[in-house]
Amino acid sequence: MDKVEDANTLGRSVQDVRAADKIYSSATASSDKLDFEKYLNNIYSDDLIDIHGSGWIYKKKESIELSLNRLSLPKMPILSDKREVISISEISDGVVCVAEFRETYYETPDPQALAQAAGTLTGSLDARRRAARRMADHPAMWPGEKLADNPLRTRTTRIWARRDNCWKIVLMQTTRVGMRTLAGLPLL
Repeated sequence: MDKVEDANTLGRSVQDVRAADKIYSSATASSDKLDFEKYLNNIYSDDLIDIHGSGWIYKKKESIELSLNRLSLPKMPILSDKREVISISEISDGVVCVAEFRETYYETPDPQALAQAAGTLTGSLDARRRAARRMADHPAMWPGEKLADNPLRTRTTRIWARRDNCWKIVLMQTTRVGMRTLAGLPLL
């Protein structure tokens, strides 16, 4: 194979993955649970490794279950959601890497309005007990969870591999973008 054919093949793989990744990014906003589950089953490789921003690692079945469960959660209104593909490059024959930056601004609820709705505005102990019982029955978060930063800035890397003549996601890693953390005290 000469260099012209190599360049055409390289370009075609990147184009195919660019199109598949664009569909994947828009499908993640889908609310049709059955179609979404079927789509994820087809697009995720059976040996998928999905590393979330928390550092938690999910396999295909767990990642799909997590995505489906998130569809039923109440949604905070989004003021803006910007995705930017930073790079798409072919790593080797049949393997393409997509790097993306995403910045999402959520509408922040008015804490005073929330306190009024819960009856806890004036600090009444009875109202606090009632609110605590309601929260215990329907927790908004589970152990190991916290509210996302606002804005939530992430970098995501997806590795796509050609399997059985289809492009599949074999690895995803999301990292929250924020201040760099230094261990220990810096020397001056």
